[in-house]
Amino acid sequence: HGGIRVVVSSDNVRSLVFEDDPGYIEASVACTGSKPHLLRWPWSKAPQTLSCEDPVVQEKFRCQAPNIDKTDWPVQWLPWLETCRLTPQRILFLGLGGGYYQSYLYNQCPGSTILTVESNPTVVAAARDFFGFEGDVMLSDASTGMKQLLKSGAKFDAVISDMGQRPMESHDLRLAQKLLRPGGTFLLQWCYGGLRKHEMKLDKMMDFFIDVSAAADRDGRCTF
Repeated sequence: HGGIRVVVSSDNVRSLVFEDDPGYIEASVACTGSKPHLLRWPWSKAPQTLSCEDPVVQEKFRCQAPNIDKTDWPVQWLPWLETCRLTPQRILFLGLGGGYYQSYLYNQCPGSTILTVESNPTVVAAARDFFGFEGDVMLSDASTGMKQLLKSGAKFDAVISDMGQRPMESHDLRLAQKLLRPGGTFLLQWCYGGLRKHEMKLDKMMDFFIDVSAAADRDGRCTF
């Protein structure tokens, strides 16, 4: 998948790694079933890597279904999740990764509709081929996609931003705010730049949203 690597572990967990950020796992998804075996080569001839574009690889390593663990959700987002479980939501994701959060919400929030804006077609192909993602995608960068949705009159109960290294700029936050229905929720995950950058993100969000709170994960790398 070009600048993307998909790693399949012995317990059938798939990891998505961007080659321009090799120290960070963009997505990690456990799939049902055992790890697939593609072919058996003599040890001396076994390839180090396989091509994600190879149709045989895509078929043999296709994720039957993500193994959804209902406890596997950011604790910082649990209050909104309880609402989603009780009342169908219209949800917009900015960024796809392996599509686990989207698959999780399809499982946990019956009746909800979910749309993802993702600019990289290679990421979309990887999510569908190897991570069990089956949702709807608008192929666009976040800013352009949100502008198009606003023009169409779309409104959402929640906008969830998980765009990896791509930060939410002020104009993006304004677009997200306009796409939300009254009383809607904006959720952001940010894992880059250290504490000071995280604090700056929080300050910027306060310009657009009335009730803003933040909490870090256990190792302090990501802020929600």
